[in-house]
Amino acid sequence: MLIESHKPILRMHLWRSMIRWQLPAAIICVLALVFGVRAYALDQSYNIFIDEITYLHIGNHLAEHGSVKLYGKTFHLHPPAFFFIEAAYLRLTQASGSMIDQIYSVRHLNTAFAAITAVLLLLNVRHVAGLGIGLIVAMVYAIDSFIIRMNSMVLLDTSAMMWAIAGYALLLPALPEAEQRPLLRWSWPWITRFGQRINAFIDRIALVERVITPDMAPVALWRLIGAGLCFGLALLTKDMMAFLTLLPMSMIVVLGWPLKRWSALLVGAITCLTYAPYPAITALVGDWDRYAVSKLRGVLRLAGLVKETGIRHADGGPSLIQKVIERLDSYATTYALIAFGVLAIIVLLAIGGRASRMLAILGASSYALLAYCILFGTLEEQFFYYLVVPALLVIGVAAGLLLRSARPGTRFTAIMRLSLVLICIIVLSWNSYQWARSRMHPDNGYEQAVIYIETMLPPDARVASTSEVGQFLLSSDRDTGPWGSWGSVESLRGSKANYVLVSLEQLRWSHSKTSGALLEWLHANGDPVFTFVGNRAGNTLILYHLRIRP
Repeated sequence: MLIESHKPILRMHLWRSMIRWQLPAAIICVLALVFGVRAYALDQSYNIFIDEITYLHIGNHLAEHGSVKLYGKTFHLHPPAFFFIEAAYLRLTQASGSMIDQIYSVRHLNTAFAAITAVLLLLNVRHVAGLGIGLIVAMVYAIDSFIIRMNSMVLLDTSAMMWAIAGYALLLPALPEAEQRPLLRWSWPWITRFGQRINAFIDRIALVERVITPDMAPVALWRLIGAGLCFGLALLTKDMMAFLTLLPMSMIVVLGWPLKRWSALLVGAITCLTYAPYPAITALVGDWDRYAVSKLRGVLRLAGLVKETGIRHADGGPSLIQKVIERLDSYATTYALIAFGVLAIIVLLAIGGRASRMLAILGASSYALLAYCILFGTLEEQFFYYLVVPALLVIGVAAGLLLRSARPGTRFTAIMRLSLVLICIIVLSWNSYQWARSRMHPDNGYEQAVIYIETMLPPDARVASTSEVGQFLLSSDRDTGPWGSWGSVESLRGSKANYVLVSLEQLRWSHSKTSGALLEWLHANGDPVFTFVGNRAGNTLILYHLRIRP
């Protein structure tokens, strides 16, 4: 009898314990899932990218000599925050072996940054939309094909976004959603009143200072300082992060919401102060001229006035539409996230509270950045990471708000919940299939080509390459030249090469006008002795043995 009488109390304690450990358990599961999905078969799932070679050289030099240099010259194209972390990682792990082995090792550093980013997304969404929606957002981040690809290479973007999301994770808990007043009550009759609601929304935007309570509770000073420091570290990782940190703070200063103006000014000031030691130290050591030239070059590239890399319409390179179509089989759900992100921003502005509107400003800033890059500037594939992650964030929060604002018990509410479940199943299933496909079909073509060259060709064989990746990998592992990337028969004439390593994708990307003539000449005057077909369309490597010198 005594045990029976205590059962309700035991159930209550058990329930409280489960609630207390919900968030820690969710965080541990997300960390393990995101890191594991990316770390499995990491050394064979993605081919070497040229930036990985560049950043490895900088990290090694910093670890050994204490300076940020590339091939003997100070490197200022990007800020140094990631390179200091990379150098510490290289020293800690004592990464050794070939250049390819070291790149594979450093890739695990970015998988760790990705796992932390997923947890930060979970925390951001949980504050506004609840733990369940936060877990869904983290799972989509964990399995999205494009996001996995960006997280699985030694690029700056993963860590830069991590610092930015960390800053917003500090600010959002101080911005309540309690004042949320939905403009739309989700039931069938609302359609007849749609025009009236739109007018009400326009009135709210016009009189936003009066609608959002002017006596907003101030945000704790430590949160503002912490957010500024995180934004500053994001800016110290990649200058482009100003669009996702300083631009939103500037918009808040203009609008006067969802933060007080002085709070946004303080966050922006701390961000700039965190970044300031970098140019100040550069000036003190007498390297200001090189810094200014590098930053000017970076600005010109972003503005599209100098187009050295990226998706280009000039020189016959592939257009954005062509690249989108080529990647449709792999990134279909990623494109859907980008499309629905626009609608999600409108929902957050319409029915969200202060925290939701903060995320809406972040999302709008990311779309503004990519729209500018597409229309005017230089567009790199990795730039879409700055759009996909905020889009995923605002979509998750908007879905949570819509479910919360829906009238319970109606048919429309049931349809909404069922649709959300079906969409999640489709997204997770499709991306799980893409993940399995990339792991079952290796994509490490350059590694396989280097192994073949080292084991099957004579030591004095002169191997040319049509890509910079092949150029730097071969020059690091062989004593014989030539070292360079050639894209035409004329450029090969002085190389005296008897083998040519061809990357069909990079040849079409960088040398579109001359690639056809070069491939015809190679087919007529060479024999393919090694061929590797990757798991992405066009990602094929061919090693030709030339019967005659070019």
